[in-house]
Amino acid sequence: MNNNSIRFLLIAGSITILVNFAIQLNLLRLAHKEQENKFSQSAHIALLEVVKKVSNYSTGNIPLNNPIKRLSGDYYIIEINDHINASLLEYYLKTELTRVGLITDFEYGIYNCYTDEMVYGNYINMGAEFNTEHEAKYMPKYPDLVYYFGIRFPVRANYLIGTLRIWIILSSISLVILIFFLYAMITVLRQKHFSEMQRDFINNMTHEFKTPITAGKIAVESIAQQINIKEDEHLSKYCHIIETQLEHLNRQIEKILQVSVSEKQTFPIDKIAINLKLLIEKIADIFLTHNSKPSIELIFSEQKVYVKADEIHLTNVLYSLLDNAIKYSNATPQITIQVNNIEEQLQILIRDKGIGIDKKYQKKVFQKFFRVPTGNLYKVKGFGLGLYYVKKISDKHNWKINVESQPNAGTTVGIKFPKKDCIFPVS
Repeated sequence: MNNNSIRFLLIAGSITILVNFAIQLNLLRLAHKEQENKFSQSAHIALLEVVKKVSNYSTGNIPLNNPIKRLSGDYYIIEINDHINASLLEYYLKTELTRVGLITDFEYGIYNCYTDEMVYGNYINMGAEFNTEHEAKYMPKYPDLVYYFGIRFPVRANYLIGTLRIWIILSSISLVILIFFLYAMITVLRQKHFSEMQRDFINNMTHEFKTPITAGKIAVESIAQQINIKEDEHLSKYCHIIETQLEHLNRQIEKILQVSVSEKQTFPIDKIAINLKLLIEKIADIFLTHNSKPSIELIFSEQKVYVKADEIHLTNVLYSLLDNAIKYSNATPQITIQVNNIEEQLQILIRDKGIGIDKKYQKKVFQKFFRVPTGNLYKVKGFGLGLYYVKKISDKHNWKINVESQPNAGTTVGIKFPKKDCIFPVS
């Protein structure tokens, strides 16, 4: 996935989450407004009932006009056409507010027309088992009335927030998701940038190494052909060591380049029909010529079969697997390469009798840079990229690859090709 695609996903995802978050905020605002209206209506109904019931115990009549006046969001003035009994008022306030479902704290005060001031009544804690007194807040007078009381709901805001708890939780979750998404995408972009820088550096480094290695190989081969060098056993041996090490270094650089190519999501796959028997024999001959004479047994269930694959990548994969089988064998390597036909699906098995792999490491051998721990000393040099490259190519071709191994008993690596890529010529 290129940077433009990632940026598009980042923008599209952010917009989607932002829109969802904005919708939830709007719903939260509407829900809060609805709860405010509900609170106001419930309070009005309850206080109107209080006026009716208190008036039944007085000589006055219920005011003809609206006896309830809301002076602020949490403060109401209620008109009564007679003196007010504080105990009776408190009882009916608690009863009627509970009946309409307003289980929230309140405090009330009664206006004293003789002293021209609001006389604090009580603070009612509706959530506690016992009422507790709190410091009274100032309750302003209302100049147009004579007999009235005031009631305040000091925790109204908290009460409304409590009724919107689920909306607040959902909005908070959306905000956390948005922040996490942005952080994750920024981290992905940064890591991708670093990965590209690393890959470009490796590509440039390996290409720069190729030229001096090639020049060194040509020079040492030329020197080794000199008569005086051939006649000197030590000099000839040194030339051979230099040539061998340059070839080893060249193979490692080729492996790094192969991995670098395989990491590109768009690297090309040019599938052609490949004679599997001829390709395996060709690769085996290379090792029989250049290595320490391993024993390689070839077993073919059918003599003439073809697979559709990228020839270069398939060659590299088989070369890498055979190279590992030889390197991780004790004494004289004994290798078996077997091609089976399993229900018209071809399978290649590369089996060795080498040092094997512990079971706990078998699932990790295809990871990048992973090497089976052997203490502080690696007898076989490498970068841990061979099997990583093999897995990448197998995945790109939809091959199934597996490893079976036992310590000190050997390892078998199997590659199974999909049926659609297997060709069995009719004799």
